[in-house]
Order: sequence, then C-alpha cells, then structure tokens
Amino acid sequence: MGGPKHLLRHGSSGATLLDWQWRRVAPHFQRAVLLSGRTELKNFTEAVQITDPCEFLGQGPLAALLSGLESLSPESWMAVLAVDYPYFPVKAFKEAQHLLGNHDGLVFCEQDSRRHWLCAYYHARLALPLRDALNQGERAVKKFMAQQNIRYHLLPTPHGDSAFLNLNRPEDLHHTEFQLSFRPLR
Repeated sequence: MGGPKHLLRHGSSGATLLDWQWRRVAPHFQRAVLLSGRTELKNFTEAVQITDPCEFLGQGPLAALLSGLESLSPESWMAVLAVDYPYFPVKAFKEAQHLLGNHDGLVFCEQDSRRHWLCAYYHARLALPLRDALNQGERAVKKFMAQQNIRYHLLPTPHGDSAFLNLNRPEDLHHTEFQLSFRPLR
C-alpha cells in the first residue's frame, strides 16, 4: 500500500481511512475503543486507544484481540471490525446479536464460507485461552479460533460478499467509488 492502511487519506477531505471508519462505527456501540497495536496513534484523539500487551507488543492480530478482551468486564462481548473493511455493514453486528448464545465468538462469513476473523464478535472468556496460546507462541488467528467455540455466520443478502472487500493492495484502491476517493500517503 505504500504506507499503513489506516492512514490512507481521502482525496478531497483529507480524512484518513481510520477517521472514516471510526465515524461509521462508533455511534453503534455503547463503548468503542481503538486497538492500535504497537503504538498509540498520536493524531487520533477520537477514541480510547489500547495497545498490545507489553509481552506481545507488535505480534499481530491475536495480541490486539487480547488487549481488547482483557479490557472487558467478564461477561462482555467485543465487536471487532478491521479498519480495512470499508464496506462491512455495521448494522450486521446488531442483526447478529441474537445468535451469540453460549459461543465464544461469532465470525462473519462470505457465500464461499471464507471466514473473516476481524469482522466478528468475541466474548471476554476468550482472554485466558488466548493469553495461553500467545505464551505458547501461537500467532495465527485461524488456528487459535479453530480450537474455540466459534459460530460462523453467513452475512445475509443484501450485504453479500462486497461487504468483505478488503484493502490489501494498491490496486484495491481502484475497484470502487469509496476506494477511488482515497489515495495512499506519499
């Protein structure tokens, strides 16, 4: 991408992808936090920011998930949406709440059954097994989640697979109206 994805800037407004996603997501939840990985984002003051636990600093998405889960009260759920999923319908979280039940998580899926680990709900009770897995060297979200009681939920139409359009390559910026309006930092 030529730089961190969350810092992609809107061509006319100058807002970053993170700014845009935050404005889209935050109003839908009682408490919204930013799992910011290695370092606090100094220029983003809209949110409480939680960095990775010191012992797992910069060790990927599982470390970020752990920091979020450990910030919850014991019976709480955490909705997770990666910043680089600009089309995921935030209302899908509310629509899926009744499906949580006794599972440890609910992961949204595409029609072809691809699972999107960072478009999901996770329960606070995952914190302890996740910490144990990280201590044992596990860094793969898919491998860790395969050992948990996770429900997989096909995102219903009209949302469809376009909800999972992910910004991974510079050419991804040119596939849709949203992406055309964003340009990488130089």
